[in-house]
Amino acid sequence: MGGWPDKAFTPHQAASTDCRMRRNRIWRKKLSHQRIFPFPT
Repeated sequence: MGGWPDKAFTPHQAASTDCRMRRNRIWRKKLSHQRIFPFPT
């Protein structure tokens, strides 16, 4: 919060979160049969 306007990082955070969620879904589908979850649920 060092003087950074919300508009500077809010869209970036949303995009990165969306990418992360998609990646997690793909990883879970790939490793669902192995019962391996590298990401915290």
